[in-house]
Amino acid sequence: MFPMLKSYAQACCDLLFPRSCHICSRLLCGATARFDDHLCADCFASMKRCNAISCRWCGSPLTEEREKEEFFCRRCRNDKPAYHRLMTCYAYEGPVRLLIHKMKYEGRAYLASTIARLIAAALPDKWLDLFDALVPVPLHAARAREREFNQAEAIARHLAGTTSLPVIPALQRSKNTPALADLKKQGRMRVLNHAFRLDEKCSSLMSRRRILLVDDIVTTTATARQASRLLMDEGGCCQVTVLAFAKS
Repeated sequence: MFPMLKSYAQACCDLLFPRSCHICSRLLCGATARFDDHLCADCFASMKRCNAISCRWCGSPLTEEREKEEFFCRRCRNDKPAYHRLMTCYAYEGPVRLLIHKMKYEGRAYLASTIARLIAAALPDKWLDLFDALVPVPLHAARAREREFNQAEAIARHLAGTTSLPVIPALQRSKNTPALADLKKQGRMRVLNHAFRLDEKCSSLMSRRRILLVDDIVTTTATARQASRLLMDEGGCCQVTVLAFAKS
């Protein structure tokens, strides 16, 4: 009886307050026509998952047999990061790119909930149980005021809602860096040098913890490398893993 009432109530809500997909603008009618309240099933199906056979440190596809055996690419073999591994969920193209753009640049902070659900749908079962806490990649205070929210922290908090893991804002952005989109890896590393600091109030919470560093998108891994090095060296974490919604 209750499922029938719930279905009837949902149908009434759809009729009175029709919702549309935030990617294609198609009306979301009925539970089977959508991934959640903001995304239709067709747009969800068109999202390209990241290649399972990819470098565990940068996410690049692996092509050589030796690379596939070692799980990291030739470039990363000579440039090992401080973090244990990188987990990315979807390719930064099509609907994924549009979803991130709408969240970050059109002020649609509520889409962090949809992104967190998409991440949870892409992760192996019980994978989040391997960690002790989530740490979001920080924004500089000036950028946070401009955007009115930190997208990485919003995603982390929604993701934590599906687990018992705490979200610890242990990192602060001490340098207001310029936009990184047009910079290559070495340029990003220079710009991000000393760009982060550890929040003294949270430093004691990092010791010997297995940390999941959360961001919306990874491109060159420069941000992840700098942030994870700080968490390991100054925070005393026993392990840092990086999780990003998208890989550019």
